[in-house]
Amino acid sequence: MRVSEVKLSVIVHEGEDYNKIKEKVLDLLEGIDKEKVDIIENRGEGIVSSNLIYISVKIKKKEHIHTFFRNLIKRGLDIDRFLDEMNFDEDYNIYVRLDKSYLLEKDKVFPLYGDDVFHLKISIDGYGKDKEKVRDFFERYLKEVSNL
Repeated sequence: MRVSEVKLSVIVHEGEDYNKIKEKVLDLLEGIDKEKVDIIENRGEGIVSSNLIYISVKIKKKEHIHTFFRNLIKRGLDIDRFLDEMNFDEDYNIYVRLDKSYLLEKDKVFPLYGDDVFHLKISIDGYGKDKEKVRDFFERYLKEVSNL
């Protein structure tokens, strides 16, 4: 198995500091050539807010994915909590939410189930995947990356 793609996304709501949130996205990409990842911004309207900006980043290169997770670990990622907060879709992609305000105010990563968050989608390639195999693989992966 391998991590084939990571997608990070966040919604900037009206009244939030766009520059601060965009800067935090770029901080999480520290050490990654920004021209080698897809950074996309879309503007739209929501139910409550009339002005939203959706920022998403796709990371596909192996070394960039490693760097991204090292950046999360450097910001205090608790691997056990991360694993506890993981959700899966039918293809066993991993979904985790990171507390937006905690990351913006303390520069620390805190996985939680909430609404105002940075969203992570982690795609895992491999044969014979199931929830337990993907979870075990990803736990080993995070521990390995933290030791690099």
